[in-house]
Amino acid sequence: MGGFAVVGQFAGATLFAQLEKLPDSTIGITTLYRYWIAFGHIVAVKRALVASTAVASLVTALPVLIAVVYIIRGRRRVELHGSARFATAHEIRKAGLVEGGK
Repeated sequence: MGGFAVVGQFAGATLFAQLEKLPDSTIGITTLYRYWIAFGHIVAVKRALVASTAVASLVTALPVLIAVVYIIRGRRRVELHGSARFATAHEIRKAGLVEGGK
């Protein structure tokens, strides 16, 4: 999970650097934090910070989201060859395949 947090911060910082046309040397784990503190009150910068923070949060939360989707979907087993079986004598008679059926 910690790895996703680091990757998320780098992804958000990279997006922010591209949106604000900053040099690659500004990209780091604390880039978003530092820019929120220094320039978070400027509307144009704040828009880029919000988008970048959303990307960072999404990447960080990705393992949890995958686990939640897996749990919600359940562990329904998909049958390899369907649910085929032999018919019972009653089902054969009911289908009219032999005399004495319906």
